Amino acid sequence: MFNYIMADMSRISKKKGFIITNLIYIGLFILMIFIANNPSFTSTNYVSSVNIYLGFAPLFIGLSIYLSIYYDDFKSKAMQVAIGYGISRNKIIIFKIIEALILTFISVLVIGMITLVSPYLIKINLSQAENYQIMKNIITETLKILGYIIITLPFIYSKQNPINGTIIYVLFASKFMIVSASIILSQKFIVNVFGNLNEYLLTNTLAILLDGSVKLSLIITLGVYFIVPIILALILFKNKELEF
Repeated sequence: MFNYIMADMSRISKKKGFIITNLIYIGLFILMIFIANNPSFTSTNYVSSVNIYLGFAPLFIGLSIYLSIYYDDFKSKAMQVAIGYGISRNKIIIFKIIEALILTFISVLVIGMITLVSPYLIKINLSQAENYQIMKNIITETLKILGYIIITLPFIYSKQNPINGTIIYVLFASKFMIVSASIILSQKFIVNVFGNLNEYLLTNTLAILLDGSVKLSLIITLGVYFIVPIILALILFKNKELEF
């Protein structure tokens, strides 16, 4: 397990596309703050700017992580080779999730540190509440990246084609799926029959839980988002004939 994950981490850490994407994303933050910073730039403006910036993390950072782990692996047939060497299919799926977790944590940790340290460099004093708001958004975007990646797993492993998963991931990361689902669930006849279901969308569920409103139904919903796709992927891939 350790050797497999470390080998993949080593490969990804040397991948130019992954490194460049992360550097561009960090550079965009520095550029944004440089342009926005002026005598009238307040802590409220800073937090608002950071929130907008972090909202693009799933599309920039998350997509680069997804492509580095899944797209490259299927393209090079490395997964099939690993299975040929005796690593079980279930372990492959779990190992890849662990890799996504590690890469997401490291990437977002670096970005989070930059967003929390920058106010001191530009001499803006953030209140405790404002620091908490930024940290909450960092956690939210981290979980969204992992959630979106996990949601794509059944689509990846059922067809052994990362393109299907890439499309699904981009639709979620670009907020197209969330906005579309929100519009549908907000229709009057749906609200009248089923009540307000918008809180069960992943983004809204995370926001409510991180605001301190703990509901059993929302915890179960979060479990569905993060566990059910993994189970489906394990089942669908178990007896699937490998494609070379």
